[in-house]
Amino acid sequence: MARPYATILFLNRESIARADLPSRGADSLILWQEPRPPVDDLSVLIESALRLGGPPSKQVWILDSELWTQILPLPLSAIRQSSPNEIAQALKFEAEALSGISAFDAEIGYQELNTVAGDKNFWCSVTSSSQFKQCAELLEAENSRLMGYLHPAGLSQSLQASVKDPQRWRRLEIWSDLICGIVGGGGVAPVKKLINADPEGGFWLGEWEEWTSELGAVDAQETLSLGSFNHVLEGEMAPFDISNHDVLNHWLFSWSQILVSQPEAVARIIPPRKPVETPVLVGLSFVLALLTLGLCFFHHSSQLKQLEEFKKQTDKAELPAKSMAELDVRIKGMKNEEKKASKEIAELAKRVAAGTEILSVQRSRFAHLLAEVAQNLPEGAILESLETKNGDVYLRGLCSNPEKSHTLATRLAKSLAKDSWRVNGPKTVAQESSGNTGYWAFELTLKDVPSPHQSKLSKSPTKKRKSGRGRP
Repeated sequence: MARPYATILFLNRESIARADLPSRGADSLILWQEPRPPVDDLSVLIESALRLGGPPSKQVWILDSELWTQILPLPLSAIRQSSPNEIAQALKFEAEALSGISAFDAEIGYQELNTVAGDKNFWCSVTSSSQFKQCAELLEAENSRLMGYLHPAGLSQSLQASVKDPQRWRRLEIWSDLICGIVGGGGVAPVKKLINADPEGGFWLGEWEEWTSELGAVDAQETLSLGSFNHVLEGEMAPFDISNHDVLNHWLFSWSQILVSQPEAVARIIPPRKPVETPVLVGLSFVLALLTLGLCFFHHSSQLKQLEEFKKQTDKAELPAKSMAELDVRIKGMKNEEKKASKEIAELAKRVAAGTEILSVQRSRFAHLLAEVAQNLPEGAILESLETKNGDVYLRGLCSNPEKSHTLATRLAKSLAKDSWRVNGPKTVAQESSGNTGYWAFELTLKDVPSPHQSKLSKSPTKKRKSGRGRP
């Protein structure tokens, strides 16, 4: 049975659904839907949705209305030179207090939005790493890849067929625990708004009206909800109830066009790239070693054939004594090259083994570093930031007295020594205080110290041998 081009799983409090896009150019979806099973385990819900149809696509998207999502600001001046990974780490710490998910056990997806008063806004979605890993492994077992895990709010195109560019449109989306607003069209990027509140209470209406008045009038309005929408808003609004099978099909088809063509334009959480596994690295090293041995063997065989040819020429020709002596010198030189080649092969085997060991250590040392920092942080000390620069790691935070920072440095020096980290003494600076209380800012530097094997590998390679060819 042929697999579809893309599969979308939609999970909400009332039901689960699966939609297959048969081919990239298809103009409709194949949709299955059933009531949500009475469980909260995400992997069980995903497996149930997958079983609604046949084999899923190799690329699967999950839209989950229960996923934690919110718009978070970061100072533009602080992230101007930051990499995407550094921005993701900063957003994890910002989201920790709001989502209840530890920054050290979080997977995050984000989308850049507008800039307001010197702050860059980011639409963020956060889930726990362990739960996300289970979902990704579940899809891998189906020979599929998780292309993105995201909240279904914020589709950046109108659902009304009559709306065409450059008309401006606005949509109000009502979800179980948030309200989403989107204004699009007019030849500019859509503007999005999230209000984290209970839709039934109606306390969000004032904030909604303020936001819509700031953005001005639009040519068309619409609402999206799961069930009936009871609040009365100003202006005529086309309703879209996705509890209706046909409306759900239309909405998910619109989502499929965005996900397939512009996957980077949504706040999706994606699995991290898997590092090359140690068995694969060992296999590659073994193949390279075999190729090198083969080349050396070919060179050795070529030298032997030349020696045999030289000997035949010597037997057939009556060469002067001087020519014979020169030929003997060349033969001895070739034999010496053969010995050097054997030594180089043995050295190469040692370097392959050392390189394999270093790769294995490098995979785990940063994860171990983060775990040790979290475990050894003394009471009365908090960690504000963790920064890597030129291979070194800088830990910065606050403590109730300088001894706390020295305690942390001593503990880390002991626990991280085997991972080739050298912990420098902490720098502490007393901060402003009131009364008899005070606190100190501290900074710890963890230096990346090359291991013995790395030092060996950094040495210059064996010099290239001179060719033994030439006329006798």
